[in-house]
Amino acid sequence: PNTLTEIYTKDAVDYITKNKDRPFFLYLPHAVPGSSTAAFAGEKFRGISDNGIWGDCMAELSWSTGEILKALKDNGIDEQTLIVWTSDNGAFHGNNRELPMGVNDPLRGTGGQPYEGGFRVPCIARWPGKIPAGSVCDEVTTSMDLLPTLAKLIGAEAPKDRIIDGRDIWPLLAGEKDAKTPHENFFYYRTGQLRGVRSGKWKLVLPVNVRISQPWMKATFAKLELFDLEADISETTNLADKNPDIVKKLTATADEARVKLGDYTLLGSEQRPAGWLDSVVALRADGLPGVRGYPGDAIPLLAPGSEVMAWDMEASTGWAETSAAALDVENSKQIKLAAIAPNRFDAVGGVLHNTDGDPAGKKGAPLISRESFGDIELHIEFLLSEGSNSGVYLMGRYEVQMLDSYGKADNELKYGDNGGIYQRWDDTREKEKRGYEGTAPSTNASRPAGEWQSFDIVFQAPRFDKDGKKIADATFVSVHHNGVLIHENVTCTGPTRGPKFENEAATGPLTFQGNHGPVALRNIWVRPLD
Repeated sequence: PNTLTEIYTKDAVDYITKNKDRPFFLYLPHAVPGSSTAAFAGEKFRGISDNGIWGDCMAELSWSTGEILKALKDNGIDEQTLIVWTSDNGAFHGNNRELPMGVNDPLRGTGGQPYEGGFRVPCIARWPGKIPAGSVCDEVTTSMDLLPTLAKLIGAEAPKDRIIDGRDIWPLLAGEKDAKTPHENFFYYRTGQLRGVRSGKWKLVLPVNVRISQPWMKATFAKLELFDLEADISETTNLADKNPDIVKKLTATADEARVKLGDYTLLGSEQRPAGWLDSVVALRADGLPGVRGYPGDAIPLLAPGSEVMAWDMEASTGWAETSAAALDVENSKQIKLAAIAPNRFDAVGGVLHNTDGDPAGKKGAPLISRESFGDIELHIEFLLSEGSNSGVYLMGRYEVQMLDSYGKADNELKYGDNGGIYQRWDDTREKEKRGYEGTAPSTNASRPAGEWQSFDIVFQAPRFDKDGKKIADATFVSVHHNGVLIHENVTCTGPTRGPKFENEAATGPLTFQGNHGPVALRNIWVRPLD
């Protein structure tokens, strides 16, 4: 890592030299200093600053910028080149690191927080003869504005087959008189969670559970805060109580943003689907999630645009359909349901939950599929509230547990933890031996309560001869939890505890436990292997 800046700089200079006689675009995102627990710097820069290795790293970045500027001048294209230099977020500090990573004064907060110290960063633009030297612009712009701005400068158009959030900010860069920000609002997101909204001089920090986007923290609810950034750039004085009308207006603006841009588990109408590497969920050509890359013969039992006819809703009392679900920020032991826009079911798909008439999720019957299956590949996405649990029973008999097990050490995992294959039960045995078998997950791949999780299961049904005698046990060939393999070739000699059916058979419906706490389900796909 100590040589990365030198290598990047050399490659950038070589690229400039090779392409000096034609238009080019060079994107150079330096890897250091980054957010690592240690900084890195080349040998000749070590020890030259008063701020230890962090200062040495910055000194080398300064050198790198100088080398690139020199290359442009040496190749005679200095005045033909627009340079934009900026950062992705404010400095992190106060994290018990050996030396400070940086200071955001006078701005409040650090990288990753919804305060100005986390989001407001320097941006330096240089183009001799085009951008007035020494000019300063205080208008709101974002790195998303670079795409449409650069596209316009080269005579191209930004893509029109999708919504582009950036705007052309060339009038601001060029110092045009009375040029203003093209953004009516600015939204503060972290890892998909909406944390704040700004409109003009007013900024509202939303009262959300910060654990949603910072899972290493305990459930902590941010305080509702309103700041006047023109008068209080350091965000020291909360004006929320004195300006209820502005709070109401910005809260409504935030709600509108959630509809369009989403808010963590709430999918926005203008969001494009993303492929998550950790859960290896492929995207189909129509934009809907596939099942670990399965071909189009997978059957959607619950998916965007599908109906709930695949489920016996009459028998599955307590279960109901909604357009979206998330952890309730006011009570983390409950799930908040949100039908947040007309016709959203058609846009982002169905969610089933077991809290219809009972927010505690303790009265629901099992959710039962109408169709029965034998050997299958199965994809499920589920969301649990804090302390909740449920389970999916293959064939209504063999359970993979769903439990809020986030943070539990691998050596403490049991069959009853998230992803565990539950134990069998026999009331005729001695009391201490009634529960038997059961397999703990090999590792804890759980996410925090309130985050959507996934199971990908390959299951083989028990085998019977022509006389109906069982000749092979049911087998979980593999179970992946959030993309991590947690079981391989685990057999069940009979139904696990609490099944829908006590006997064994060649096929059976999928069932989900509905009376052990709030749970929401989405994107359930089955591929029969018979």
